Amino acid sequence: MIGIVGIAGYIPENRVSNNALAKEYGLEEKFLHDKIGVLNHSIMDKSETALTMCLKAFEELKHQVNIEKIDVVAVITQNPDYNVPHLSALLHKELGLDKNTACFDVSLGCSGYVYGFSIFQSFLLCNGF
Repeated sequence: MIGIVGIAGYIPENRVSNNALAKEYGLEEKFLHDKIGVLNHSIMDKSETALTMCLKAFEELKHQVNIEKIDVVAVITQNPDYNVPHLSALLHKELGLDKNTACFDVSLGCSGYVYGFSIFQSFLLCNGF
């Protein structure tokens, strides 16, 4: 049986109001609230990268999962730091994961979370994890 033992994430602390964007497009704050539901968004600090944000998420995950027992790492992002090497390979190295730990990236934006679970489940089942 496969399953999820833990989930962790990281959201940058810097928040920017969407009001400026709304005004730029001639929209009112009521539209943001009623139709979009997002009144502000997070922005990475200049010192942050996609890799450092992944590492921060794994710091949280260490409280839920034994990192040494991870079989597969999938990174889902629309904005990796580089095209090559892929982000999951860099993460694999930084975390010091076992050489047999599989890792891959999925390049998706908003739908990535949902599709990522499906891809991850299929990968685990098809490869005997």
